[in-house]
Amino acid sequence: MAAATYTARARLSANQRHHGPDSPQAAASRMELREAKLADAIKREAESDPPLSMEQRAKLANLLLRPGGGVE
Repeated sequence: MAAATYTARARLSANQRHHGPDSPQAAASRMELREAKLADAIKREAESDPPLSMEQRAKLANLLLRPGGGVE
């Protein structure tokens, strides 16, 4: 797990403890943790063997760039 994920997890815990689990601060921290986890997963797969082809990378980028995700 990357340092950004640890930091986001700690921030979420602190915000839940100090502001409550339903606070706007906790909600923002949950989104930051979700982003950090997704970034970790993408990085792990992108660096794995065998490497992704350019077509596979383009499909994944399309999922992230489209407003609703999903593939046409």
